[in-house]
Amino acid sequence: MRTAWIPALVLASWSAAPLARGVEEDPCAGLREARSAVQAGDLRAAQLSLESCVVERPRNAEAWRTLGLVHFAQRHFDDAAVALEKSLELDGRQPQASKMLGRVQTARGKPALAEHAFAEAARLDPKDAEARYLLGRLYQSQDRLVEAARLLKEAVALDPRSVRAHAFLGTVSYALGDATLAEESFQRAMSLNRGSKKPDAIPHLEYGIYLRRTNRLEESVAELRRAAELDRSSAEASFELGQSLYRLRRSREAREALEQALSRDPTDARAHYLLGRVCYEEGDRACGDEQMRLSEKQRGR
Repeated sequence: MRTAWIPALVLASWSAAPLARGVEEDPCAGLREARSAVQAGDLRAAQLSLESCVVERPRNAEAWRTLGLVHFAQRHFDDAAVALEKSLELDGRQPQASKMLGRVQTARGKPALAEHAFAEAARLDPKDAEARYLLGRLYQSQDRLVEAARLLKEAVALDPRSVRAHAFLGTVSYALGDATLAEESFQRAMSLNRGSKKPDAIPHLEYGIYLRRTNRLEESVAELRRAAELDRSSAEASFELGQSLYRLRRSREAREALEQALSRDPTDARAHYLLGRVCYEEGDRACGDEQMRLSEKQRGR
């Protein structure tokens, strides 16, 4: 899936609105300490507090769930899966924990397990738009586009202000040949995003790619620049911007964008290859040869 979930946002959401506890109602001191540690940005301290908590209160579903969240934030995906599965074993009525487990299984490269977890979250809470969005995105990543479109339509029906659900519905609709719904979905996403206090880079990224595919290249560049500005860590936004600039034969700008993409993700074979093409067209054969070599290396040749 193109877009990673941001662990900090997941943890912030948990801190702001803790879920119901499991079998044991009295939280241990370690759980309270972990909340303070998360707010202070000390995930290692939070993990240690929670590990003490689950020893002291082994049947506390909230402690296990929180330990799973903290492991996920540290990219300890296998440990996160174990903790979340234990939490759900103790209390299976946790749609938020099921969604989190789906995220973890996606990060582990276990799509079948992710699908089961997202579907369970949707079953537990029939009004949960996010569960349908996440399952739709998973289907999209597997090219199960008809199913993805159905889930994304359900998501926007349940939450008409979901910027990302509208944006990805636009992408999926275009892939399915429904140009009208694609344009409507993108326009809705962009309208909602413009009115947000914290605009999201993802709608600009998806819309920019769509605009390039429909040969609206200047518009594509504007949207992809905005995506890169909003998320300065995104290698994907810089790479896609480089592609649109290359199509416009603006080689100097394309080179800058692709170099920026590779500074963020040196393993992207596509970016090395396209930068090599740009270098050759600029007459820089040494650069072109080097980038092609790196592209082949990253492809495992």
